[in-house]
Amino acid sequence: MDFPGFSIIIITIWVSEQLYFDLSYFFQTFLPAYGYYSRKNQFINLKNKLDMGKKVIVLLEKMVEDSEFLYPYLRMKEEGFDVVSVAPENKVYQGKGGMSFKPDKAFAEVKNEMFDAVVVPGGYAPDLWRRDADIVAFVRDHFQKGKIVASICHGPWLLISAGIVKDRKVTGFFAIKDDLLNAGARYQAQDWVEDENLLSSTNPQTMLPMIKRLVEMLKE
Repeated sequence: MDFPGFSIIIITIWVSEQLYFDLSYFFQTFLPAYGYYSRKNQFINLKNKLDMGKKVIVLLEKMVEDSEFLYPYLRMKEEGFDVVSVAPENKVYQGKGGMSFKPDKAFAEVKNEMFDAVVVPGGYAPDLWRRDADIVAFVRDHFQKGKIVASICHGPWLLISAGIVKDRKVTGFFAIKDDLLNAGARYQAQDWVEDENLLSSTNPQTMLPMIKRLVEMLKE
């Protein structure tokens, strides 16, 4: 004699047991892993937000070496940092190679702010920045507070005037070697140099690994 209703009850019980064991396996196996990756992603997202909050200033003046201004500026933006270009006045400046640049802000607008890194490009611009007592003091103050100062090519001219190269390992364009030595720097005949919070490189080509290191330091 057949009992269709009984068969349906048995099948229902079997399906319920299978579902119970499948769900138990899911909760015991996958949820802890999901929780781990969820927390990991939350940490990564938080770190990315903190990285994006890092503030970088790139100095601008007439006769700046075009690529030494433009590459660090765009590279910092690419990483999502809060980057700002600053010049003595909010007007158009012509670079050494003929390109035109307009700063994001005039120096007076940011002189009392603190940044995580200061980028000093080369060209003939550093010889103009070093004549501005406020810019010189700005660079000195950031360096003394442990902020990163990264200079390229003739950039160390400004660092010399700020008095921050003495007993520090520094490189730069070969023509300013004597200037660095006379300022008490430990001149290094290398493409780029790192000495704690001081980065320096010799030209547009050698700035590439230095800027890569700058990005790494800002993410540490």
